[in-house]
Amino acid sequence: MNLDSKIPEGPLEQKWDSFKANMKLINPSNKRKYKILVVGTGLAGASAAASLAELGYQVDPSWGQPLKVTGRIRHVLDGDFIFTGGAYGGTTAHMGLSAVLAIGPIEVLVMSRPTYDWDDEQFRAAGLDVRSAKFIGAKNPMNFNFAYRDIAKAFLVVDTPGPTPATMLSLPYKRMQRPFFPLDDDIPGIKPTVFVNRGLAQQ
Repeated sequence: MNLDSKIPEGPLEQKWDSFKANMKLINPSNKRKYKILVVGTGLAGASAAASLAELGYQVDPSWGQPLKVTGRIRHVLDGDFIFTGGAYGGTTAHMGLSAVLAIGPIEVLVMSRPTYDWDDEQFRAAGLDVRSAKFIGAKNPMNFNFAYRDIAKAFLVVDTPGPTPATMLSLPYKRMQRPFFPLDDDIPGIKPTVFVNRGLAQQ
């Protein structure tokens, strides 16, 4: 019996790019729908598995390019978890097939389906204790203060590319008539009222 592993030719760091560029598909735009996660479990199991992956910008690649990373798979899970509060409290959600990927000292929870963040349920489902982490990165512009206020010494809001940015100034306004906030600070006849979360500002 002849076993063909279908491993692309060329250097390791170029194998995936070469495969996507030469794979035979009718529509070249379909190539972006293919994702890769190569796992070599060997005798030590998933904890010793080497991996090559593209992270981020999978739902909408128009905002940026996926980040190519190599690391070690610490844990693989089915992605099911239960919301502990909020509008979905008590209901089961699904991250899809997920994995904890260790990239040097950084542990990343990689999920195949996006989910809503209420607390740290996704991290706990993956066996990650946020209280033992020095830094926590959460894509949660609304509930991050509620979820981590008891353990965080400070919060850093990062304005990254995407459809829901941290500041409205980065949106490409094309049809709005000037002047309007936030692009214009001085609007005739309007005196803005600024609300400050004192509790958040003191942390």
